[in-house]
Amino acid sequence: MTRERASDDPRITCLEGTDGGFLVESHTRPGLEHTVHVPEGTCSCEAGQYGAQCWHLDLCRAVYYWRRYARRARLWARRAARRAATMADSPQASSPPKE
Repeated sequence: MTRERASDDPRITCLEGTDGGFLVESHTRPGLEHTVHVPEGTCSCEAGQYGAQCWHLDLCRAVYYWRRYARRARLWARRAARRAATMADSPQASSPPKE
């Protein structure tokens, strides 16, 4: 008996309206999705139901924290650009230094 297997790259879907909620495709059972909630550390898979660590939760944690970091990095970049533009427009920036 051969078992169909989902792709090696599982499909991850962010649940809209949640903070850290994801749907993750099962690695061994195509078409089955597990619900993961990163802040609570829960997963609806068999291992997660028994409180064990599962790869779904590990994967979603990586995605969750990467997205948070990327969001903060974009915010920091925008703030730095605004600060640089404000400094370039100020009269002190165009005047020669005082001796």
